[in-house]
Amino acid sequence: MIDRLRQLYNQYLLKNTIVASAIFIALAHIESYYIDDPDAKLVHNLTGLHIYSPIQWLERRENSGALEES
Repeated sequence: MIDRLRQLYNQYLLKNTIVASAIFIALAHIESYYIDDPDAKLVHNLTGLHIYSPIQWLERRENSGALEES
């Protein structure tokens, strides 16, 4: 999976930097999970913020929209 993410990153790097950045964040998040190092733990926590915060924001937005419709 890591190798495929690296391939996708290299594929999109020159075409679409936004997609390449998202792939890089996912790649760094996954790789840092398996490394037992304080710096890797920091990387994992920081990339987790980039991954989970937008998901939670969207969930809150969808839930508040459902409340307004009621």
